[in-house]
Amino acid sequence: MSRISTTLGMCLFLAGLAGAETLEDRVKSLETKMKVKEDSEGAAPEPGSPAAAGSNKIDAYFKNGLQVKSQDGNFEMHVGGRVLVHYRAYFMNPERISINSFSFREVKIDLQGKIFKDWGFRVEAASTGPNFSIDDAYVSFERFSCLKIKVGQYKAPMSIDQTQSTLFIDMPERGLLDRLVPGYELGAMVYGEIVEKIFAYNVMVSNGTGRAGVDNNSDKDIFLRAQLRPFATMESDFLKGIHIAVDANYGKRGLATGVLPYTYSDPASQTTFVAKGPNANFARFDGSRYRVNTELAWLLGPIGVKAQFLWTRDSYRFPGSTTKTGRGANANHSAWLVTASWIITGEAKTWDRPTVNKPLFGSAGGIGAVEVLARYSRFNVPGDLIRDGIISKQDSAQKVDEFAAGVNWYPNPNVRVSAMYAFIEYTGSSIRPLVVGNRRFDHEDVLVIRVQVDF
Repeated sequence: MSRISTTLGMCLFLAGLAGAETLEDRVKSLETKMKVKEDSEGAAPEPGSPAAAGSNKIDAYFKNGLQVKSQDGNFEMHVGGRVLVHYRAYFMNPERISINSFSFREVKIDLQGKIFKDWGFRVEAASTGPNFSIDDAYVSFERFSCLKIKVGQYKAPMSIDQTQSTLFIDMPERGLLDRLVPGYELGAMVYGEIVEKIFAYNVMVSNGTGRAGVDNNSDKDIFLRAQLRPFATMESDFLKGIHIAVDANYGKRGLATGVLPYTYSDPASQTTFVAKGPNANFARFDGSRYRVNTELAWLLGPIGVKAQFLWTRDSYRFPGSTTKTGRGANANHSAWLVTASWIITGEAKTWDRPTVNKPLFGSAGGIGAVEVLARYSRFNVPGDLIRDGIISKQDSAQKVDEFAAGVNWYPNPNVRVSAMYAFIEYTGSSIRPLVVGNRRFDHEDVLVIRVQVDF
């Protein structure tokens, strides 16, 4: 009997052990399954999948415009806009060149963002009057900082003054050099930073006909830009604001006969300073064009100094002339400018949006940021155009000098009030080379006031 009891006890004990092992295995198996399920639920779904669409959330906030961003970072968008209003007053009342008036300098609605982190887009509608046109309109691939691609319409990479947003240019209007610089172009560009914040480059191919311009020949314009800020990553403020850049452009133009190669007017006064000569309607600028721009800038605390020099060569001929048939020549334009600025309230000068340490009506009780500026600019009209009768010798300036002074007030980083006084001197073959309203003059002065808000 005792042997039977012992045998039964051993069997029950072994069965208990076997049962305990089976239960432990089952618990482990259940834990493993639950962990796999949790991992699968917590993992980020594939971009573009239905799971991603169902689980992702959108954050919206305001920072220099309406910002919208998905929590997984695969989508972001910025909706912004701006209104810039100008008032011009001319001081030569007895020899009125133009009327004092208000005007829209720029009205824009801007939509830009990224899709799946690497693909960018931008659409910008702009107006200076009743109708809107497209400024920026492009798509971009931005996965690699050293190699990005942009296709569409945007500003050609030439001149720090032109590539900078109109919101942040030093004075309400750019200098005379800007008349030789391209603006928006339709094309494709490769760009990036070879050394982060220090060395950047741009290589662009475009139609060469400006904003949404229909190409007038099969040749394309090529733009090259190299920008160096050698001390940008240094802790020392003394050198980190040094900027050096060189730009070059080559292309073939296809202008119609009788069309002058550039806009010959001062941006501040908007006065045209050349008149067509007797052979203008026979000349055609349909040959090669070269442009080279060099620039140097230094931002040191609240002080900024910028200098630029630009040279162009445009080929032309006289296909419709009985006396100049087949004759070709080159017109060499040149222009330069120097700008100096000082933020008297102490904020550091920046390349774009200003820093305002004590905004008006802010908690710190400040008045905003105040900046004073001065600029000298010159434009040289080619003597070849006067020699060949494309530009009138008696009624045109051969040299234009602009002396400007201004003040910018930023109540906060998104609001700007500016005033600019410009004295413009015209030098030509005649003592008073310009004619307006049967009156001749050799200088003018103008006041330009700007009020702007952007978001």
